[in-house]
Amino acid sequence: MAVELIELSDDWTRPREDPGVPPLRPRRAVLLVLPLLLTGALGAAAAPVRQVAELATYTLPGVSRIIDGGAVRDGGGLLLASGAGRLSAYRPADGTLRWSVPLDPRVSADLSVQSAEGVVLVFDGGTTTVLDPDFGTRLWTVPRPLTVVGGVGVAASEIPVYMGPEMQPYAAGQLATEQEEATIYDLRTGRVLWTVRGVPYASLAEARGEVWTVTPAGAFTVYAVRDGSVLRTGTLAFPAGRPYGVHVHGDDQITLSSAGSGDALTEVRYDLATLRVRQPGADAASHPCGRFSCSFEPVPDSDDFHVTVRDPATGAARYRLGSRIQVMAVGEWFATVDLGQGRGTGLAATRLIDQATGQVRLDLTGWEVLPAADDSGGYLLLRDAGGQTQVGVVVDGRVQTLGLLKHRVQECHRRDDWLACGHSGNQLTMWRIIAPEDSRP
Repeated sequence: MAVELIELSDDWTRPREDPGVPPLRPRRAVLLVLPLLLTGALGAAAAPVRQVAELATYTLPGVSRIIDGGAVRDGGGLLLASGAGRLSAYRPADGTLRWSVPLDPRVSADLSVQSAEGVVLVFDGGTTTVLDPDFGTRLWTVPRPLTVVGGVGVAASEIPVYMGPEMQPYAAGQLATEQEEATIYDLRTGRVLWTVRGVPYASLAEARGEVWTVTPAGAFTVYAVRDGSVLRTGTLAFPAGRPYGVHVHGDDQITLSSAGSGDALTEVRYDLATLRVRQPGADAASHPCGRFSCSFEPVPDSDDFHVTVRDPATGAARYRLGSRIQVMAVGEWFATVDLGQGRGTGLAATRLIDQATGQVRLDLTGWEVLPAADDSGGYLLLRDAGGQTQVGVVVDGRVQTLGLLKHRVQECHRRDDWLACGHSGNQLTMWRIIAPEDSRP
């Protein structure tokens, strides 16, 4: 085999100029400018963000129509679905099925669930069953309704107040001497931590983490739910008549009631903080809505009502909405909603208005507003799009479309970063939703 020898010169290691390549110096400015032009031209399109991403779809066993009976319930960090004698827990943040466990055959179909303080509570009639949120195993059961307050469970027994045909309270023959109480449980073990016994009245102020006991003479003692310590004592006056009961309403008032002739009740309400008497109708006035306050004003002898938007500092009216029209904050705007319309996915929107003036900015007919179930202030706009569902938010006074769901959704649950909806009878789909910062309040 012939071998060809190639002789190399002494300077063979030096790079040689390629005569076919033109000098680089004249092109250098062009090459440096071109990437800058491309960067400026493509900008946001260079790294698109998918604002609606489907995570998972599941078939719910034993459910024929997901919209009937609330088959899926928002339990906080979990979605809980019951059917075919089972309870299943899904984590909507990533679309995973966490667990599925059999239900006690004695559990009715109208159970309700809650996920709170590291446990899952299943309420069925007067019974509460506490489950482990990671595995669904039963931790304990108590034959009483349970309320989660400040990291503990509270079972409170109170004398009921019944409402007559004219929405007047009456006593229904209950004994004024019946003793009420509040029992506090450890949520993980079911161990009784302490019991607050009424004298004979006791009522739970859930939002304040307190239990109030009151004597027939009006002497009250306030206990902390977290440790049973005494926070406050004093005296309130029952209205004229036979003292009947004590009930905390909302997070700011307590009602003392007395029975008169024919078991009719007379009530007096006190502010929990100041102990001042709350005048009838005073609490019907204001509640926060967006940057302002709103008052709900029923029309006498009808089911009609009006909402007035007020200055939060002075209570002065800014404008009044039409008959049976409510408002919901959507970012820096209000969406007016018609409570008598809608297909059940959200609240039927009618107009986008300026929060301060009520001036109409946009027609929202066809959209429904789905508020977030958490405290984020988030929401979504949903609209039927021929067997699919369009998703949007309000940005700069206009509807910005985020994406399209491949289904005509029915029962939906929304929190700040995810959406879960039922569709197609017994299907549950979860999506991750990334809403623009400009759409948030």
